[in-house]
This record gives sequence, structure tokens and C-alpha cells, in this order.
Amino acid sequence: MKRVGFRVHPTDRNTSGRIGVFRTVRADGKAVWLAIWKDPKTNRDRRAQFSIRRFGEDGARERAEGKRAEMERLLAQQFGNPGVTVQPIQSPRAEGYQVRWREPVTDGHEPVSLFFSRRKHGGDQGARGAADAFADRVRERLGLDFASR
Repeated sequence: MKRVGFRVHPTDRNTSGRIGVFRTVRADGKAVWLAIWKDPKTNRDRRAQFSIRRFGEDGARERAEGKRAEMERLLAQQFGNPGVTVQPIQSPRAEGYQVRWREPVTDGHEPVSLFFSRRKHGGDQGARGAADAFADRVRERLGLDFASR
């Protein structure tokens, strides 16, 4: 995903333009559209797949997007709007901090994230400071309570 402003645009890694929805070919050769989300109780990925052969390309994609949106609404009702979070990321490809929040859109809240690299921000303190400052600006813009960190 490539974030431009507060819109998500497709890249070579995600052609749907929606976080958590993508087209893939299973190991058995069947093409499907997948909806994937994180179960906050177990912290495991959950998924639903929709066969392109059964529903058609557009039908399978619409069902996957609908399932993802349904799960986002359900999780928001169960656990509330999580607000803005800053979490450390350490992987073989990147080290730094990721700011995550939900951007209000017409049909609910769209998850958005932005990464602050340690390399680009002068080390751990610089990346953490930039991520915290950005998170504070997002909280202020969305009218969220600063004490909910």
C-alpha cells in the first residue's frame, strides 16, 4: 500500500486499494479474493476467501471487501475505536516505529499507518520522537483524548 495524504493507493503488492483485501492463487491453483484481519483476542490473523470461479472476479472482490468492512465494524463495536497507537517495528527489512489510526470515511473507519525509520530519523530516539509527534497531531486533528495513549 502506498499512502498519499490520507488515501490508500494500490501498489504492486496490493492491487485492490483496500488494506486487508487482495487477490491470490491458492496452492491448488484456484484463484480467490481474500479478506484478512487481526483477531484482537487471540492476536492471530483471520481470513475469509471467495472463489473467483464461483462468484466471478467482481463478485468475489465485492464479497471480500464487504467481509473486511463487516469485521472492521464488528471489532470497532466490540473493542471500541482504538484511537492512535505507536508501536515499535523490528524486522529484517526495517526498524523503527509505526503509527496506526483509523481515518473516518463515509462507511466507517479506514485503518491507516505510517512508518518512521530509525535510519532516516537519526536513531531510536529520533524515530520515536517523530512518531509520537505525528501521533499527537493525528489525535488533535481527529479530536481524540491525548490521555488515551
